[in-house]
Amino acid sequence: AAEFRFNEAMLLGRAVGMDVASLVEAGLLARTGDKVRLLSARERRRDEPIRLAPGQLVPDGAGETRLQRGARRQVHPHDAVFHSAIDECHALALRQAEAGGGDAGIGAAASMARQRGWTAESRCARLMAALVNAAPEAVRFPGNAAADDFPEFRAWHALLKPLFGIEPPEWKQRLPDQLAMRDVNGTWYAGLDEEPEDEEEGEDA
Repeated sequence: AAEFRFNEAMLLGRAVGMDVASLVEAGLLARTGDKVRLLSARERRRDEPIRLAPGQLVPDGAGETRLQRGARRQVHPHDAVFHSAIDECHALALRQAEAGGGDAGIGAAASMARQRGWTAESRCARLMAALVNAAPEAVRFPGNAAADDFPEFRAWHALLKPLFGIEPPEWKQRLPDQLAMRDVNGTWYAGLDEEPEDEEEGEDA
């Protein structure tokens, strides 16, 4: 789910050593009342890029800057520096989409990665590979709300090999009837909520 209760987010955050408030400040979550919502790359996009003045050196920490209290970090594909690996991944997805997707989008993203010196060993590539491998099925294929809201997952899947030479996992779309079935002991059964009853002894299968 892209939106869930704040208490659930807090418990999940504690389990992996992350603070929800930090995720909000990082621009990855938005909180409204007792709920939080994951923000997509498109929602995080800033209208104008942050550029360095002539002769200005990139500060330590890959451009880390202190945000004003309550401010939420955003990204732009032409920012001079990026705060974190997820900002870099979001920027690449935005660059690919804004170049029209397809081969043109891949070319634009590849040009950006080369200019930044991002290789297969970079934090950007490592995180992108992790995101592609962890992508839930709902965001892998277009045609549903989750996939439409988070197209960056499909962008990362398309960019992983041409940009970094990393083979992405194969994404196979299951048929609608398979989505309503469950694998029990190697056999497909209809229904997600109930397991099949054991066959009585002596009865033919």
